[in-house]
Amino acid sequence: MKTKLFLLLISAFIFRLILLYFFYSDDYLCDELEYHLLAKNLVSGIGYSLDNISLTTYRNPGFPFFLSVVYKLFSSNILIVKIIQCLFNSFASVIVFLIAKIFFDEKIALLSGYITSFHPVIGIYATQLYSESFYTIIFLVGIYFFIKAFIDVSTYKIYIILAGIFCGLCLLTRTSTLFYFLPLTAGYFIIYKDKRILKMALLFSTIILLLIPWTIRNYKISGKIQPFGSGIGGIVFFIATYLPWKGDNPGYDKEPLKTYMERFKNEELDSFLYKEGINNIKKWPLQYLIMSIKRIRPLWFTSHSAIFGINLPNKTMLEKKLYHLIFIKIILFVFNCLLILSNVFYYFINKDKIKEHILFLLLILGFSLHIFLAVTARYTVPYLPLSIILFSSMVYRIKYYLPCSCPVTGNPSVMGNI
Repeated sequence: MKTKLFLLLISAFIFRLILLYFFYSDDYLCDELEYHLLAKNLVSGIGYSLDNISLTTYRNPGFPFFLSVVYKLFSSNILIVKIIQCLFNSFASVIVFLIAKIFFDEKIALLSGYITSFHPVIGIYATQLYSESFYTIIFLVGIYFFIKAFIDVSTYKIYIILAGIFCGLCLLTRTSTLFYFLPLTAGYFIIYKDKRILKMALLFSTIILLLIPWTIRNYKISGKIQPFGSGIGGIVFFIATYLPWKGDNPGYDKEPLKTYMERFKNEELDSFLYKEGINNIKKWPLQYLIMSIKRIRPLWFTSHSAIFGINLPNKTMLEKKLYHLIFIKIILFVFNCLLILSNVFYYFINKDKIKEHILFLLLILGFSLHIFLAVTARYTVPYLPLSIILFSSMVYRIKYYLPCSCPVTGNPSVMGNI
């Protein structure tokens, strides 16, 4: 077992280094620059600050603190940081293997692990200083402990506490964790009744204890109760609700957003835009609903090609005869669609066993709540490794033509006949 896990880790790391070689950039772009500045100021002793003068509540602290630890222990050299992040992200394949092993047998778990190792989208984010790479790992670890807490009777307390710790870290990294954390805990509370009150009490108590220090710190700075931190949530919410833009982002230099950003500071801007977004929904309720539904396609069915630097419209690529870029984009799009569609199809052929499917189903529904914000494909990246598990199970089902619920053996898994 240890040898298999080690090979998974090494193969994932090598693949990420290859991606880093071909897509390396020593420039800090957009979010990367802010994360770098926050981490750099933490290490230098200035504190959690963007302007080197005043402390800020802007941006959730999870990823900047992770970067600051890397800077402190190793170096702030961007190449070294990205290599370390590639190694850290490589553990996704190992965690996916462990999660898949709970539901299926070792063959499917290994297939899931290796697809995760060589999945280009999961790997490419490890070469960028975006929060997705770090977040994906702590998210997967949290999910693993969460599952174990509900299937391991003897040691559920330690698992639920560990799940709470990593869920708290997820919230401190991305506030949108609430989208899938709340449906997930509600679903498990309803279905798994054994010691459910005690488990939930331990889970939420751990999360609250983890959030209290940052909440107090933010309150001292801003005078407001902010458990996670302010950020661009207000911006993406406003864009999603603003009918003249049809829920899409035409650029921060467009009115009225340009004026708002000039008038307010980061923390004030966030609060103001949330209020404006709510007013927009009141003004255009039906149109907002329609725009939200239309965002399902770009949220789930996308190529993620922009992260690879393929930003040109399809028409432009055809005119310039950039057929190799079109080919890459098509391959990425088809593979991503296969992953998502296999997850949906999985539920159709196993719809009589909702209890065993509840984890993936609730997470898909939770991640889908992002449609109520301005959508970017990055939002669903943390779920991709889990989607690979169900995809792998479907591959084996097709291969062996088995009507049973376990695609390989037909025997019940730890959690039942999935």
